[in-house]
Amino acid sequence: EAEQVIHTIPSAAARAGPLSVLAERLGGSAGAEAAQAALAGAPDEADPNERGWLIVGLLPHLPEPARLTALAQLRSINDAGLRAPMLAHAARHLPETHRPALLADALAQARAIDEAETRAGALSGLLPTLPPAERAAVAAEALAAAATLNDDTQWGHVARWTAASLPPENLAAAYSVARALGPVEARAEALSALALVAPEANRPARLAEALQAAAQVPGGWDRAFAVEPLAGVLPPELYDLALSIGRTIADDWARSDVLAELSVNMPPDLKAAVLQEALAAARAATQPWPRARALTGVAAQLD
Repeated sequence: EAEQVIHTIPSAAARAGPLSVLAERLGGSAGAEAAQAALAGAPDEADPNERGWLIVGLLPHLPEPARLTALAQLRSINDAGLRAPMLAHAARHLPETHRPALLADALAQARAIDEAETRAGALSGLLPTLPPAERAAVAAEALAAAATLNDDTQWGHVARWTAASLPPENLAAAYSVARALGPVEARAEALSALALVAPEANRPARLAEALQAAAQVPGGWDRAFAVEPLAGVLPPELYDLALSIGRTIADDWARSDVLAELSVNMPPDLKAAVLQEALAAARAATQPWPRARALTGVAAQLD
């Protein structure tokens, strides 16, 4: 029935996204047929970022000849900053014998990008697809490229993307840079990412410092985004600090969201109390869409 509805959509481009979801759900020959229809409907003039990731998502469901066509379409994307990570992610859907060559090609293309910001982003985007033994060197390259930009915000982004892959000697240096970043948003972002991968003995102090930076971030959602990455790993002695930061957020949806996230690993009694706070904040949202989303976030944490 869903497939019949999708095929009533007049625009082939508009059908492509729903068909890709359908292909994943159907599997088998029916999924392959839906995936090929989605690939045929992905227009060349579409946004290359959206079109490229759509093609990457279709690859596991395409038969071999169509998969080669899809790879050719990815290679035709002019923006190397987009093309390199897409090819690397595409490699995961190829036979084992073909993956190393495509990954090496993607890495070479990323390293060849002249503009440092784009190169840092492309190298960071490759990290999840690379063999573990290669990730540390590529992560260090990406952060080194970001360091040439004299842009604290961009450096903070790249630090977040690369932190989990950086070798120990680079982590220590990155932490020193992160503490000195000017914009508090960038400082909170980088400190949070680096705290999550800090040595176990240093982690509580690093998490506390990241929370203190998050407390200085203005705005509801920006502060929530600074706190939430830490929610699942906070030791009990930092619960009060994290909750106090969450409670200062004026936006009802954002406050509900961060309180619900913080409750995840708390002991049952405290979790129940915090979820009641989150539920009250969700119900206080005046607009239907934020209220619905906030209530959904609370529901996800309920037993």
